[in-house]
Amino acid sequence: MVLRQPKYIATTATFAFVLFTLAVWLSNWSLAIKVLCNTNAPFLEKLQIISSLYGSIGTNFTMLSATYTIGIVVLFSVNISLLHYLGKRDGWSLQQGSSPSLVGIVSGVFGIGCAACGSLILSTILPVMGLGGALSLLPFGGQEFGLIGIALLVYSTYVLSKRVTASSVCPVL
Repeated sequence: MVLRQPKYIATTATFAFVLFTLAVWLSNWSLAIKVLCNTNAPFLEKLQIISSLYGSIGTNFTMLSATYTIGIVVLFSVNISLLHYLGKRDGWSLQQGSSPSLVGIVSGVFGIGCAACGSLILSTILPVMGLGGALSLLPFGGQEFGLIGIALLVYSTYVLSKRVTASSVCPVL
């Protein structure tokens, strides 16, 4: 019902593009900044180099991490559109179902990483806390966070979808 409306399709697509860009560029962040800040390079060359970084989803990520990264991007974008719809319909307050969305995206972000560096965020945070080898104790090396994120976002999408289809008035007793 929500994703049939052009406004919410545009919202979903915009968030998906931005989140996918951030997820893919995360492992190449310093290169992207250097390319964008280079004043000597023509704009079209900058654009070509930056757009070529999207190919890293197939080279820097394992099949599992690429799959759950795309899943997190799609599910989170759909959740944003559903929350936007519910916020407009029921008023802007913290909606039931938004907590799993938030927990799911945080868990998913902790799991994002490439094949070479593993979980990118956790592999930089844990050594500071003296837990550098903690990710190696997990069966998938930290990718569990991405899978948990997918599960929580699926649950959140289900809860939000039920709220969208529910009547916005009191039920008849």
